[in-house]
Amino acid sequence: MNNNNLPVNRDSILRYNCIRKKITEFQDSQKLMALMIASNDVHNRILVCFRNLTSVANDECKSSEMSLLLVRPDSTISMVIGTEIGQTVGYGEVKPASQALNHKLVGKDLVRLALLAKNAIDTYRSKFILSFLVVGHHATFYLIDGTRNSFCPMVKIAHIQLPMSLKELPLFIAQADQLAIVFSAFWSLCIDQKTDQQSSLMPTLSDHEIATIMDIHANRKRKASTSHHNH
Repeated sequence: MNNNNLPVNRDSILRYNCIRKKITEFQDSQKLMALMIASNDVHNRILVCFRNLTSVANDECKSSEMSLLLVRPDSTISMVIGTEIGQTVGYGEVKPASQALNHKLVGKDLVRLALLAKNAIDTYRSKFILSFLVVGHHATFYLIDGTRNSFCPMVKIAHIQLPMSLKELPLFIAQADQLAIVFSAFWSLCIDQKTDQQSSLMPTLSDHEIATIMDIHANRKRKASTSHHNH
């Protein structure tokens, strides 16, 4: 077969040239991912990055000096504008099943999600941010509301048990109503939203204030709001 007769379009050329180029910086890899997503489907404008691809240089992180925000989040959900990574609309933190009973570490992740969402709301003047916390095979989804004048409530909207084997797929499918709630909230509130340029910045708790609130002891016997079933 003569390769010269193969159909060639601009998107495939751009994709091929970008892949051939050696990527040495994180921002270059992000732009490549955004380009591939944008060129595949003009309606696909959401990019999910996991920890090895998540930048510590997000605007909402650079605008804060809090130690809890200096570590990369395990996952970010960002909008794609053309070939550029746009504003962040969601965050995720993950803990393995082996750490499920360490309520202090899990609780710290939950606090990080709240702080990241709060800073994103302040940075992008967003109205809503989606967050999820995965502990073992349990995923909990939260919606952070930035439309209030004096505080940002963080509301649990769904809890899903993830399948660990084919035998557990029926249980996962049975939770379709929970998945529908998450998708509906994400697309209608986090994506199809107009930024509120008139919103005022609300103060965020400092490292010292958060350390004062959090117990320094890791008591695994007390009940934690992040626990589910056998956790």
